[in-house]
Amino acid sequence: QTYDRPGHKVDTAPVVVVGDYGLADWTQGPKGGRDLLRRANGAWEIMACGGDGFKDAKVLKDAGIPDATAQQLIAQLNQAERSVAPERIRQFGLFGTADDPRMHEHPTHDHQ
Repeated sequence: QTYDRPGHKVDTAPVVVVGDYGLADWTQGPKGGRDLLRRANGAWEIMACGGDGFKDAKVLKDAGIPDATAQQLIAQLNQAERSVAPERIRQFGLFGTADDPRMHEHPTHDHQ
């Protein structure tokens, strides 16, 4: 709800959780990405926004996530994404790339 804009709702799915960490795929119109989440003090917070890099255990470990948790998150996300349309999967990997629609917008971005 933080990033929703009139006519540009953020669609967040799938979301996978292992312990106090999670990965959330999202799209907002032509934009998309993945958020790395952490539960702190009973509330979820976004640690970082990214794309396909969040499917690399080393990237998650470098963010401070234990190796076993990182491996489980990636396995669960891969499983959850099996039921997602290929075009939407492609959108999840756009964040921060040259193909990211946000890179071609004016300075006011929706989901950052």
